[in-house]
Amino acid sequence: MQRVEQRSLTTGAVLSFNTSATGLWPGGANTVNPATGTTPIRLALYDAPLLNPPVLLTPTSGSVDLSTTPTLTWTISNVAVGYRIQINTDSTFAAANALDTAGVTGLTFTVPSGKLTTNTKYYWRMYASNALGVSLWGSPWNFRTAPNAPSAPILVSPPNYSINILQQ
Repeated sequence: MQRVEQRSLTTGAVLSFNTSATGLWPGGANTVNPATGTTPIRLALYDAPLLNPPVLLTPTSGSVDLSTTPTLTWTISNVAVGYRIQINTDSTFAAANALDTAGVTGLTFTVPSGKLTTNTKYYWRMYASNALGVSLWGSPWNFRTAPNAPSAPILVSPPNYSINILQQ
């Protein structure tokens, strides 16, 4: 829904207004009237529901031993067309982000390789967006990536290809 206002050019006061789906003054007029100093001004105003932040689903807050390329999932936010995801080692997001990606569509996102390190606690949060703006940031969740895998053991005894070994 759009609201078209007729304003005074001298004071800026709203003299009258009309709401319509097209945003045109009744009869289609949208011109300056030099005699009275007024003009209908076309303004797009929307009566849209508030945009809610998405609800985070996975990884659940407190998850441990995740890969460095986890897949994040969330529920759809009302009237959202995109999402922004931030991942940070600081729960207040004051430090530099490990990841800050906007324009994400869909309900899943896999963190690209090289963005996260092993054995590190991360916080992630999101907001939803559409043509009217963005939601508030959702509450952050946290997860910890898995530590480095241990190195393969080095066998020292018995020597390779040994036969007839006596047990002591």
